[in-house]
Amino acid sequence: MEKMNLREKISFKGEWFLPSNEQLRLVGELTYDPFQGSRLEVHGNFSNSVIFPSCEKYDIIIGLVEGSRYITLYDVFLINSGNVSLVKNAETSIPNCIYCVNYFFVDCAIEKVEELSFTQANVHFHNLDEWVGISGFRKTYDYDLDKKKVAVQYKLPKPVKFNLPYEGIIASFNITLECPSTCIFTKNISLNQRTFFCVDSSSNVPLKSLQNIVACFQQFLILCTYQGTYIDSFTLRHKSSNKFVSFYFNSFPSDNYKTLLFYDLFIRYSDIRLNFPKILSRWYDLCDKMGGVLWLYTTRFLDEKHFSANDFLNMAQALESFHSLLYNHSREDESVFKNRLKRIINSVSGEDKDYIKDRLAQSNTLTLSERIGELVGKCSPDVLSIFIDDVDLFIKQIRDSRNYYTHYTKSGKKHILYGVDLAYLTDKIRLLLTCNILVYLKLSKKSIIQIFENKKHQFEYLKKATSSAIS
Repeated sequence: MEKMNLREKISFKGEWFLPSNEQLRLVGELTYDPFQGSRLEVHGNFSNSVIFPSCEKYDIIIGLVEGSRYITLYDVFLINSGNVSLVKNAETSIPNCIYCVNYFFVDCAIEKVEELSFTQANVHFHNLDEWVGISGFRKTYDYDLDKKKVAVQYKLPKPVKFNLPYEGIIASFNITLECPSTCIFTKNISLNQRTFFCVDSSSNVPLKSLQNIVACFQQFLILCTYQGTYIDSFTLRHKSSNKFVSFYFNSFPSDNYKTLLFYDLFIRYSDIRLNFPKILSRWYDLCDKMGGVLWLYTTRFLDEKHFSANDFLNMAQALESFHSLLYNHSREDESVFKNRLKRIINSVSGEDKDYIKDRLAQSNTLTLSERIGELVGKCSPDVLSIFIDDVDLFIKQIRDSRNYYTHYTKSGKKHILYGVDLAYLTDKIRLLLTCNILVYLKLSKKSIIQIFENKKHQFEYLKKATSSAIS
């Protein structure tokens, strides 16, 4: 089996059929492109209709391709059906149909959606090796120039196992070594160590659940590297077989895979190794509480080449939602507020009571500025001073710009940021949210300060950001 890589194009030619109708087999080709996604083009359609395909969506399609290999397509729908020309007294040709394939599995034939459950997943992330930072190679090599010998010593490191907050599931960092094949003549040798994030279960786990577990760890790796982190390969062990199958899907690829050096990392595994299981458990707890917020937070890392006002709005929303989901409270005690509201309503005339009541009903809810102020207060001044000069101005910039880009009122345009200033403000929001996430993960104040201090040179551009758009 070829080595899978979600960054590379691949195609399979063969026959394709529905599990419910194996006799109707269509010849076609499945293509995978990391940027365009997966497409199946076949001659004909699975509804056996020349003019109007009767079904546009299929849960599962199975393929038998070159090399007698089975492929299972999952979540498939028709996106293009070729034109049919009806000519009198002439035979009608069968048009090609193109289907979008959201997921597919190589080297397995699964007939039912309920059978899409697995006992093990092995995932390789871009920069996972650098982040874990465990090597089996000796740091120095033995060179004997007199005897003209070179000795390279290597010992495969043991897996690093840790629990995840799911019953019956254990995860690990599993380190493998790819060795060269033997041949008669050799003029170079390449030894490649790779670290995989592995999930093992004592029972079958639905595909969606495994994807969520992997996606949550991917987000954690994005936080720690402070870079876009992508999935290179994803293999699964099906419950009915001992062999692994390759899992293909749209994995948010990038055309700019930056390989980080060990010292470039924001937070290294070695920095949190002693408390890693507890930190990771709290991260998964955070994912359960606010998966959408973390998606807004990490998506910005996956596409930093482009910036728009929507990126700013997403980050501002993530900051506000983070506070409301974790620290939501009223301005004052609810009983005190209700008594105050009652006194105010009773002090006005009858025809104005309903108006005042409606207007003041939400007045006990914290504003965006107040929420940001509380999140600022949870971070050490030593950290904030790295990327924020004036806290009050920082909060005002977020409030004014968020209000304008949400409502686009002419009166609010005077105080907004735009262009590079808005991009810098977005990066400051992201750093503030990052600090609060580390506080939630219960890293010590000293550790958080050290993390930001070690990388303060990366954020120097934020100190130079202008505030000329603010009057």
